Amino acid sequence: MGTGHYLLLGGGDLAREVVAVLQERAAADGALCAVAVYDDHPDNIAACFESVCLSPKEALQKCPPGLWLALNCVGDPAARASLWGRFRELGYRFATVCSPTATCYTQSLGEGCVVFAGARLAVGCRLGRDVVVNFNAVVGHDAVIGDHSVISPGAQLGGRIDGKERVLYGIGCCVLQGKTIGEGSVIAAGSSVWTDVPPGETVVGVPAVARRIPGRRHDYAEGGRG
Repeated sequence: MGTGHYLLLGGGDLAREVVAVLQERAAADGALCAVAVYDDHPDNIAACFESVCLSPKEALQKCPPGLWLALNCVGDPAARASLWGRFRELGYRFATVCSPTATCYTQSLGEGCVVFAGARLAVGCRLGRDVVVNFNAVVGHDAVIGDHSVISPGAQLGGRIDGKERVLYGIGCCVLQGKTIGEGSVIAAGSSVWTDVPPGETVVGVPAVARRIPGRRHDYAEGGRG
């Protein structure tokens, strides 16, 4: 029986949920998993984590890249992209983990993706690197999801959408078929996207329209460090 070793980047609630997926996957495969957490903000680390690294140097010592795979457990797409770059430079490779209860008919599933229980990925869709597909989210046929994007629980993404990098799809949002979702944009929780979304915009409502609230870019989506 093999053991997978995973270094979680971020020690908050999303990390706890990722551990559940790892354990579910390991049980289905008849394997074991060992986890450690890297987070340079000790106050963010959930009490359940015993093996903790507070600096990249400590991570390298305790969890060497040759033996440990990284998993991004931060909920903000921009922060995910930053952590990805830093830890790739340190020599880490990223695990790709899919719950055994998810439905995955993807054309491609990039390095570092995490797919949660109940998610449905339709025929021909393509997920880039380091994408999170949370509980019961749906990605339609032939859709493209860019690197470091986060799809929150219950999001419904139509077929043939073209999602660029670092997009945050909020809880329960809907995106109609064939729309382009610009890089770094945010779709608010519960919003319905009927038109293309420009890069960097936060869109809110039904139908979703651009809304700028200084200092509160992610309040309408899941957001946060995770």
